[in-house]
Amino acid sequence: MKIWKKIIVSSLRITLSAGLLWFALSRIDFYGKTGFFTIIKRINLPWFIPFFTLLGFVILVVAWRWRGLLAAQEIRLSYGQVFRLTYLGHFFNLFMLGTLGGDLIKAVFLTASLKKNNQPDLKTKAIISIVFDRFTGMVSLGILSLGGIIASYHEQKLIWFRIMIIGFWVILFAVYLSYRLMKKLTVKLHLPFPDFFNELSEAINTYHDKKKVILKAVGLSLIIQLGVIVINIAFARSIGIEGVPWYYYFIFVPLVSFLTALPISVGGWGVGEVSYGYFFALIGVDPTYAITLSILFRLSFTLWNLPGGLFLLFSKK
Repeated sequence: MKIWKKIIVSSLRITLSAGLLWFALSRIDFYGKTGFFTIIKRINLPWFIPFFTLLGFVILVVAWRWRGLLAAQEIRLSYGQVFRLTYLGHFFNLFMLGTLGGDLIKAVFLTASLKKNNQPDLKTKAIISIVFDRFTGMVSLGILSLGGIIASYHEQKLIWFRIMIIGFWVILFAVYLSYRLMKKLTVKLHLPFPDFFNELSEAINTYHDKKKVILKAVGLSLIIQLGVIVINIAFARSIGIEGVPWYYYFIFVPLVSFLTALPISVGGWGVGEVSYGYFFALIGVDPTYAITLSILFRLSFTLWNLPGGLFLLFSKK
């Protein structure tokens, strides 16, 4: 029964992804003078190629960030090992639900590796490092989008975006306060907790006590997310989207990153295209150009991540 339930849920999510993608593509022109294929044919390569290459640098920095978080938990791996696991995660993100599915694969490979090296006691810490890796990424998205709404204070059409971004920070702060309150209550009331929760608390406290590690991770995350935004701006210029103020990208791109991370579609496909089409249409960008930008960025990201499958293909186990 559980297997059938999983099959049904996965099928519904795949159907949703396909439906959203179909809806987005149905809104664009393909063969006209400003159609999808015409836009791609006329792409400005001096704008596209350098920033396509920059995507590879982003993956290198992502691995560097995670390695620092692992080291803080006393999990010592070489940069090559961390890069391999990161690349595997990115590869599986192409096919799993949302853009967080690859994190599950990283957790599986990492915990298996620790077990092989007779370090199974580090399993919880390994998983927490992955959670914090994503957490610092989310914080950086929040910081950049906050910068966008501050710079666009005069834009009345962005009122709902301001509410969403401020809501994100309120929720984040509430979660932090809840954790601190729960920790104090458990100590004060001497509440018994399973070993797993004790390990979880210990792993979280490690980062709380090593603020420099978190600040470094957030700093690297800002470089990563800023790179993604700049790449989007460059890709937009390469296909002829001009005159869009920079702060719109600082608001739209982080929101799309957040939405595509939700486990409701395969690799974020469909969700990203609908989001780009809707967000950029609000500021007068033709849906064909906006959705083309989404597809161009996603395909570029796919091309960079496909080689991650080689690590799996040539793995000894």
